[in-house]
Amino acid sequence: MQGRVTSKIPLLNSGLYQLRDRSGDIWILTQEPLPPLRHQVSLRGQIHYEPILIDGQDIGEHYIEELERLSETMPAQSSTPSAQGDH
Repeated sequence: MQGRVTSKIPLLNSGLYQLRDRSGDIWILTQEPLPPLRHQVSLRGQIHYEPILIDGQDIGEHYIEELERLSETMPAQSSTPSAQGDH
């Protein structure tokens, strides 16, 4: 799994961060330090499903338990020229 970190939540003895790729978003449960927002992360993990029942209807969600973080990179810096030039 790989994607860009879009959100993160520190928890007691663990944490959650959300990865986004072309297919959508998924939460990652980790025991490691949370990666910074906008960083690209590649990981190996195990998918889980957490059922949440409300009025007899399951509105649960899938998440990934991080087993190994393979890489983490900073976002590319914008090389946009300055809007102000010498005239």
